Amino acid sequence: MTDLKPTDPTVAELAPAGPAPAELPRVGLPSAELPPAELPLADLPLADFLRTLPHGILFAAVHFTDRQGRPLLLESVYDPEVWQFAGGNLEFGSEPWECARREVLEETGLTLPQHPTPPLLALLFVAASGEWPFKVGVVFDGGELTEAQLGALVLDPAEHSAFAVHSLEHWRTVLAPNRLALLEAVTAARATGRAAYLHQLPAPRTEG
Repeated sequence: MTDLKPTDPTVAELAPAGPAPAELPRVGLPSAELPPAELPLADLPLADFLRTLPHGILFAAVHFTDRQGRPLLLESVYDPEVWQFAGGNLEFGSEPWECARREVLEETGLTLPQHPTPPLLALLFVAASGEWPFKVGVVFDGGELTEAQLGALVLDPAEHSAFAVHSLEHWRTVLAPNRLALLEAVTAARATGRAAYLHQLPAPRTEG
């Protein structure tokens, strides 16, 4: 799963999208005199228009617990202090639930059904920072795993060195603030049936 920057997120309930943006204004200057981002859409070739838009990464993950509601997290081989959901980045030609299923199979050996798509617990937006583009993450509800399922997990040693199931109280003593906020949000979302929206803004710059 793609690592997240250690910045503090804020949490809010998912809200409906706002009204559609107004139509791009027509301008009197010749197109050749305008930079690409200011060209009216109708006058701009599609490839050029797409280059004016921000680009980012989408990742999909799955939240599992045991029968006692204790969250399952995986320990990253890249950073032993990072515990994360099973999940990973979206590939070309894929969609989020397909991505989540693929990553869960690769990282744990669990095969999740294609249909029906489980509830979406959270949507996370991570603002661009430095050379990193923005990220959008979605977390699906994987439900509860039995002791037999947990005992049969097979980790990908290239990505994770261990897995653990602990109470939320225990994870509060282990996780970085951003990861804890996401875990608490998905826990609440499962309990209430209302998906969560989280966003992380870049850390404020300090004057040298």
